[in-house]
Amino acid sequence: MGIDPTPNPRPETDDFASRQPKKDVDLLHRVEALGKVGHWEVDLRTGQHFWSDQLFAILGLDPLACIPSSELIFGMVHRDDLALAKSELQRLVSSGESIKVESRILRPDGQLRRLVSEAVMDRDENGQPARLFGICKDITEEKRKMSSLQKSDSLLENILNTTQDLIFIADEDGGFLKISKSCEKILGYTQEELVGKSFREMVHPDDFDSTVQSRKKIMEGDASSDFQNRYFRKDGSIVHLNWSASLDYSSNTVFAVARDITQLVQTEAALKSDRQKLAIVLDSSPETIWAFDLDYNLITANTRFIQTMKRVADWNIQSGDNLVYGTPLPDEFMLEWKKHYDRALAGENFSVIRKSTLINKGGYLEVNFKPIREDGKLIAVGCYSLDVTERKAKELQMQELVTRIEQAHKIGKLGYWEVDPDTKALFWSEEIYRIWEIEQADFKPNYDHLFGSIHPEDRADFLTHHRNSWAGVRPMDTVHRIVLPSGKIKFVHERGGLEMDPITGAKRYRGTAQDVTKEKLIEKELRDRNDFIESTLRNLPLGIAVTKLSTGQATYINPAFGQTYGWDPEVFTDVETFFSKILADPTMSKKTTQQFLEDIRSADPEKMNWKNVPIVTQTGEPRIISAKNIPHPDHDLMISTVVDETDRYWAEHSLRTSNDRFHLATQAVSDAIWDWDLQKHSIFWGKGYHRLFGYPEEMEQVTEDLWQTKIHPEDLPRTWDSILEARNNPETPRWTGEYRFMKFDGSYAFVEENTVILRDQEGKPIRMVGAIRDISHHKMYEESLKKLNAELADSNRELEISNKELEQFAYVASHDLQEPLRMVTSFLGLIKLKYSHVLDEKGLQYIHHAVDGAKRMRELILDLLEFSRVGNHTETKNPTNTSQLVEEVLLLHKKTIRDKGGKVHVSQLPDIVCQSTSIVQLFQNLLTNALKYQPKGNKPEVWIEGRELEREWEFSVRDNGIGINAEFTDKIFIIFQRLHQKEQYSGSGIGLAICKKIVEFHGGKIWVESTPGTGSTFFFTLKK
Repeated sequence: MGIDPTPNPRPETDDFASRQPKKDVDLLHRVEALGKVGHWEVDLRTGQHFWSDQLFAILGLDPLACIPSSELIFGMVHRDDLALAKSELQRLVSSGESIKVESRILRPDGQLRRLVSEAVMDRDENGQPARLFGICKDITEEKRKMSSLQKSDSLLENILNTTQDLIFIADEDGGFLKISKSCEKILGYTQEELVGKSFREMVHPDDFDSTVQSRKKIMEGDASSDFQNRYFRKDGSIVHLNWSASLDYSSNTVFAVARDITQLVQTEAALKSDRQKLAIVLDSSPETIWAFDLDYNLITANTRFIQTMKRVADWNIQSGDNLVYGTPLPDEFMLEWKKHYDRALAGENFSVIRKSTLINKGGYLEVNFKPIREDGKLIAVGCYSLDVTERKAKELQMQELVTRIEQAHKIGKLGYWEVDPDTKALFWSEEIYRIWEIEQADFKPNYDHLFGSIHPEDRADFLTHHRNSWAGVRPMDTVHRIVLPSGKIKFVHERGGLEMDPITGAKRYRGTAQDVTKEKLIEKELRDRNDFIESTLRNLPLGIAVTKLSTGQATYINPAFGQTYGWDPEVFTDVETFFSKILADPTMSKKTTQQFLEDIRSADPEKMNWKNVPIVTQTGEPRIISAKNIPHPDHDLMISTVVDETDRYWAEHSLRTSNDRFHLATQAVSDAIWDWDLQKHSIFWGKGYHRLFGYPEEMEQVTEDLWQTKIHPEDLPRTWDSILEARNNPETPRWTGEYRFMKFDGSYAFVEENTVILRDQEGKPIRMVGAIRDISHHKMYEESLKKLNAELADSNRELEISNKELEQFAYVASHDLQEPLRMVTSFLGLIKLKYSHVLDEKGLQYIHHAVDGAKRMRELILDLLEFSRVGNHTETKNPTNTSQLVEEVLLLHKKTIRDKGGKVHVSQLPDIVCQSTSIVQLFQNLLTNALKYQPKGNKPEVWIEGRELEREWEFSVRDNGIGINAEFTDKIFIIFQRLHQKEQYSGSGIGLAICKKIVEFHGGKIWVESTPGTGSTFFFTLKK
């Protein structure tokens, strides 16, 4: 809100307030509160800031507890808007131009608010920046309402007839083709009067050159924004406009939006005086604003209110006039308003929507009543009203949207239900009746029937979800079976929860039910098949594991795999952790692990055939295994097999058995070694306790009771009982376990202990030797992996559902969009047929343009639908003869090639694995472009070639056409990007975008090499 170059003490707000009469200050505060507008000032010479009370209220700050400063306000600006806010403020100071910025702030109470801020700068007598002045308005509610309306308007309403701004579509010469209806209000011209006019006829002479230069940049492809100039209205007056414009390459037309900033310009010029500020705030508002005292006497009003009274009742109303008694307005009208005034005077802040009865009959007004208090005492009421006729009309259009949504629910077998918590009344949509196969006319939904229809085995689970949802614990999301009257069983997916109407406060229990029987049956079939496969693998004596190549995570492990390695399945979830666990020599573990990982990355089966690998089991038992790994890069999988060759290995290397066992045992206890002499009741600690847990190096002998104090109290009973059980069982030679061990600093580490129990001839334990390994990092890593796997599973499931819904929506939307176009084309055809003898040549030309536009719109919709479907086909990738696909494409274009006198040369093409339908479309689009984009009179000649590379197939389509400039070789693959007028070459600008999407779906890339005037060569690759 201001520049604060150096820290400054809290400004005395009275210094600013003293510059204006107290009465005006009070009135300004009330008006600001009424319009949710606050103002601020910054003295650039002293660094002093001033914020109005309403600005503090907008920001949610206590004026007595905060010092106004740029750091304070910038600290509240949303981080995504901060850079723009700072740059605009800097531009104001450096250039002196007024600014207008819209941004989000985060108030101390956690609310996210949207503000629009405007500011100007005053200079001193030397022309140096002296003072900044600005206003801020809280537009959060307006933004929320606007967002709600835009969601429905995008399908249901033509923006040209609803926008409050000016929208122009102009041809390349500057002539207006289409104009929004708001031109009547802003410029005084009708839409018909402006069609055909040029901007040159309307722009102010002083702004002509800058306007021409701006338009030149737009025609060169440089979009314009925040450009200001002046236009002449029909009555000769001047309107100030703020423009944003860009060029539509497909039609070479300019799309421009202009906002009437006349009032803003006038406001900036009048902000030098506080009295003028108040008048501008009141009169520039699009709302009708007035305020009255406790006796219904008018305190102040904006010009719109005064003019309305004059127009309605020829009443020259003035401050002090009574708004209720002795007015020239009808008695019944004033009786209604008195009731509203009395509610506000009672302290109620409210708004009403009423039908307009005196002016604009049939319209609707939203009137807000806001009590004004001073020192906690109500002293007046502020009112403002706004015409919401269009909003009411849009609400009716929303009902039509609801009808369409219901049709979508029917297609998706998705029904809606609702329960009144007070009356327990149950509502079902039509689709619910269809799912339950019940005639709606013969049945009234009730809980008894609903509960009775649920499959007996699913009722308990359904009740649990239902009660938790009803109690607000969590939303209901469950799949259960229902038994229909015919005895047929269906699967239903129900979602629901308790909601509160934000307006009425009424509670409703709402939800949906979707028939997912087909999906469940498919799921069961897949599950049965998987069970068979898993049963077979589970009973094989050969150890088998399946791992993802990209992440190293194990997706399947059969029992024999874990038994062979002698570790719990959790260890196998991560390749690197797995190697660090099983490798018998910890000193070589890192190097060996790195070598193994490099072998896997090489994808060379010979390198991944490991023989006689020494490992250690989870119990510390050394083994020798041989493993074979078979990579499948196309599926991102690696299949691993393992066999235990310990007996064979030791039989062949009997002379080294003792040394090897000693080596493995040393490696197993290489972390923190201890030796417990049970007969002497003494325990020896090795140096590992200093290295791992921070105990003093000289602390080697500890007592038995000290040992027990180091195990975490929660783990001690379980661990100690297990140790005693192992000690007392003569058949148990080893003990392994995990627990938390206290470090010297008092913190705990997760450890894994491997212990060997030495016994006398009678089996009595006499000594225990073991090693402790710190596995804290592995524990945390395992937990993070479990959480990540769960999140990935949820994300994949939601993405699959979203893709299905988007595809269905695209189909429905394209159908609904084509229907109005067919009607437009049909009726224009009838008009031409019936009235062609009445219409002049220009009228017939208009009909031709409209029909042609509708046809091109339909083609565009079909292309968009095709674009959205790329990659979503249910067709699987199969081995395909590419030459046959190209022959199909040539057959489709046989007539075009013959008519143009063209030739197509096809070399020997490699067979590929692909979705054949998509590849046919790819070659068809490239061949169509090669035949289309030719110099006039030239005979097309096309060469199609392909070759097989190590990891991909590469194809090229070369032509002798017009070629492409190097600067456009990337742009042509963007949807709707055209380089030529439709009169030169037909098309929608989407063909190459579809090609790019098809190639990327097959894991490849597409590019073009071209020389203008000689031809182009399109290359693309497909991943093997």
